[in-house]
Amino acid sequence: MNPELDNQTPVGAGPAPTQNPFITPNPAPAPNPALVQEPAPIAPQPTQPAPMPPKKKNTTTIVLVVILVLLIVGCGVAAAIMLMPKGGNNAGGSSSSNGGSTPTTPVTPVEPEETEVTDALLKKELDEKIAILHHTTQIDQTIDKGTVVGGYSNAIFDMYKTGYLDSNTIRISYVIDSLKSDFRPLSTEERDIVINSIPQEYREMVKEESLQGIDGDKVATKYKGVFGEELVHETSDECYTYRYDSTHNFYYQDPIDGCGGTSPYATFHYKNKYTTSGDNAYVYVSTALVDWEHGNVYCDIASLDLTNEFKLADDAEVCTTLPADDVLFVLDESNYENYSQYRFIFNKAEDGTYYFSEVEKL
Repeated sequence: MNPELDNQTPVGAGPAPTQNPFITPNPAPAPNPALVQEPAPIAPQPTQPAPMPPKKKNTTTIVLVVILVLLIVGCGVAAAIMLMPKGGNNAGGSSSSNGGSTPTTPVTPVEPEETEVTDALLKKELDEKIAILHHTTQIDQTIDKGTVVGGYSNAIFDMYKTGYLDSNTIRISYVIDSLKSDFRPLSTEERDIVINSIPQEYREMVKEESLQGIDGDKVATKYKGVFGEELVHETSDECYTYRYDSTHNFYYQDPIDGCGGTSPYATFHYKNKYTTSGDNAYVYVSTALVDWEHGNVYCDIASLDLTNEFKLADDAEVCTTLPADDVLFVLDESNYENYSQYRFIFNKAEDGTYYFSEVEKL
C-alpha cells in the first residue's frame, strides 16, 4: 500500500485538493470519435420579405372619374337650360326677390355678311315680287334702284306692321292682278257658268260683256313663286273679287261686285339696295306716307293707325311739309335716308328662284 495514495480523499468526497504546482497533471483523455455526436444542423430560418412601400393611389383613375362626373353634371345642366321655357321662367313664371319676373339679358343677333347683287336678272325677279307685294304692276325701268308708287291699302300697311300678308284671298288677288296679261276669253261653257252665278237682273247685261279669266294652274305656279307655298284655291273677297270655279279650274273677275273709295293718303317706297347672304336675298326699301290733304309727308309708312280709318298714329313723325301750291313728292336717292327703312327678306327655292319670307323694320 502506498501511504501517499491511501491518504488521498476520494473523488466527490470533499473539496478538491490543492493543486501542486510541481506536479504535471495528466492530460485529459481524447474523446472517442465514435462516441462524439455531431451537433444537429441549424435549420435555415425563412427569409423575411423586404417590407413593401405603401401603395400609391391611382391618380389617373381618380382624375378620369372626376372628369366623367363633371361631364355628366354639365350635360344635365345644359339639358335643363334647353328645356327651360323662353325667358328662363317656368309656366307660372319665376319670381325675383321684388315679386317680378326674372329679367333675361337680350341676345343681339349677329347680322349676316351680305354681298351686293350684280345679277340684273335676279334684281328684275326681286323687283317684280316687290311690285306684287305692293299691289302695283309697275316694274322699274332702272333695275338698280327706283320708286314704287302705291296707293292706300290696309293690306300694305298691315304687311309693314306685321311683316307679312296674312290674308290668303288678298295674296291670290295680288297674284292674279300681276297676271292680267295672261287672261284669256272664256269659253262658251265657262261664260254660262259665270252668267248663271250672278243675280237674274244682271244676266242680260253680262251676256254682252267680253268675259275673261285665267287658268288656275297658272295662278298656282305664280303664287308659289312669290310666296313659296302651295296655293289653296278660293274666291277672293273685299275689293279684289276673283271667283274660282273648281269644275273647270279657272278664275274670273266678278262682273258686278266691286268696291272702292278715295283716300287722302299715298305711299312711296324707294328700293336702295339689293344683297344676298347664303340662301337669302334682301331688298332694302325706304318708305314715306303722304297726306295730300294737309301736305304732310310722314317718315314711315306705318304712321297710319289701322284701328281707325284715316287716323294717324300718335307718334307719327313729319319729315317734310309740301308747299301749298306743290302736290308733287319724290322719294329718291336725294332723300331716302331721311325715311324709315325696311328690309324685305326672300328665301331661295329649290329651283334657284327666291320667294318672299317677311319684311322687317331696321
